[in-house]
Amino acid sequence: METRTILTVGLLLAGVGCDQGGSAASKDANAPAASSAATAASTVSAAPTSASVSAMTSATVSATPSAAAAPTAEAGPTPEPCGALSAIPDVPDTASAPPTGEEWGTACPINNQGAGAHAKDCMMKIKREWLQVTCRGELIGYEKFEGFGQSGADYYEQHAPGQFSSFVVRLKKGKAQKVRMCRPKDSGSLFVNWPLTASKPSFVALGIGPVCESPSWSLLSR
Repeated sequence: METRTILTVGLLLAGVGCDQGGSAASKDANAPAASSAATAASTVSAAPTSASVSAMTSATVSATPSAAAAPTAEAGPTPEPCGALSAIPDVPDTASAPPTGEEWGTACPINNQGAGAHAKDCMMKIKREWLQVTCRGELIGYEKFEGFGQSGADYYEQHAPGQFSSFVVRLKKGKAQKVRMCRPKDSGSLFVNWPLTASKPSFVALGIGPVCESPSWSLLSR
């Protein structure tokens, strides 16, 4: 099976438990892109794990009487406190580099889709203005792709047909963003809406979608 590697800058998909194995199919997302994304992000992983950002802390090892001060040891990021799954956190309307793998590693899950209607085997996380959405299972493509902007700058994607499909997208004030991630018998349907007059999105929802009409792995067919 052909592997499509979407980005070499990394946006580590954490905590969604996508199965490894087999090859992945992805598009090249190192678009005219930005060196900031290349240096600030970590690669979208085929085996995501749960994550978010938090300040790096340092623990300094005291020097022994007979030795110079020991080197400073850096601890990993500490998790941010998570609210209810349906609670949308504050989202800046200024641009930042994509989160690193460590940042995604402590991110809180988010989904304000109505109870009982969450897409099966799908997860979303949010960090600053970036949203990570992943569905796993027998993925056969995606469709209804709207409002994501420029590949390699505003969004990144990675897909392993038959295993998982994943996007990292920049949320933007005044924008609605959609995608339907397709499986043979259902889909994970993403809908994001951020009104121009609101301080944060009103909807960040990933619900059970219908069977896709024309799933594909290529934007050329959309």
